[in-house]
Amino acid sequence: MPEYTNVSLKKEIADTVDKFIKMNPSLGFRSITQFIEDAIRRRLEQLGAYAPLLEHFNVNLDHVTIIDHKRRMFADVYFSRKGITCELCMSQNCEHVKYALTIPKVIKTLEKHGWKIEDGEIIKKPP
Repeated sequence: MPEYTNVSLKKEIADTVDKFIKMNPSLGFRSITQFIEDAIRRRLEQLGAYAPLLEHFNVNLDHVTIIDHKRRMFADVYFSRKGITCELCMSQNCEHVKYALTIPKVIKTLEKHGWKIEDGEIIKKPP
């Protein structure tokens, strides 16, 4: 389970982010925390201070490809009515699957097909 710390924001900024999230549900952000983590991660990457271990490469009709920098390999995470499977790990619950469920474009695509994803977890699969 991840550890968390608290960060204080001016109420005006928090309100602006919250309003933006509500007005743009297609971006896949479910909370201010998720939005801010994404913004900080992107800024650190721009500054060269953060190199992600996993990186979104592309999204296809039935799968997403993730670059695993630690293993120096690609991981294809497939989606079907039976569930989600990482071809690299042959697992339904590995780090690649968990990461795939945080990518806004993946969340949006899955939700169009009857999935419900919240905070990187599958809440409901399509019938």
